[in-house]
Amino acid sequence: MCESKFDVNKPVQTRDGRKARIICADRKFDKWSIVALVEGVQGEEVVLRDKDGLSLSGRSNPSDLINIPEEKVTYHSVGLDSLNCLILGGSWPHTIKGVKNQLKVTVVDGDIKDVCLIKQ
Repeated sequence: MCESKFDVNKPVQTRDGRKARIICADRKFDKWSIVALVEGVQGEEVVLRDKDGLSLSGRSNPSDLINIPEEKVTYHSVGLDSLNCLILGGSWPHTIKGVKNQLKVTVVDGDIKDVCLIKQ
């Protein structure tokens, strides 16, 4: 997975997958500037994090805040040439003349998660 800079303006969750939301990111305190609510056993818990969403400075922890991975789905026209090699025709809705098949590509944080051929 490609690591990206933590952005307080984008949706967040904990590193271990619990729901979270940032209440403020400009708390007047040297170290713990983020105030967030994190899903807990008995409802939401108030947590403090540094500007990078970390609970322990410089060390990874399951309760760190991270941005929810963004998923991007693209569709590409595909066909086969005379040698049965795959031909990509560009992003949907552009098509290769006479070809209706689509290649669905799902990318999460820069990594290919899924590729699916949709025959029509």
